[in-house]
Amino acid sequence: DMILISGGTDGGAISSVLRLAEILRIAKPMPKFSTSVKIPTIYAGNCDAADMIRMMIS
Repeated sequence: DMILISGGTDGGAISSVLRLAEILRIAKPMPKFSTSVKIPTIYAGNCDAADMIRMMIS
């Protein structure tokens, strides 16, 4: 399992990717086979939102 969040362009709007991160935070996805590890999450989007997304999903 792995989660990929992407969207936006550097310097553009960040609201849509922040909404995706909020949905992910609320959903609290769990790995299928082991509850002792977190699902790896990759963010590939607007660099202006990276720190906020990291805070939201960590």
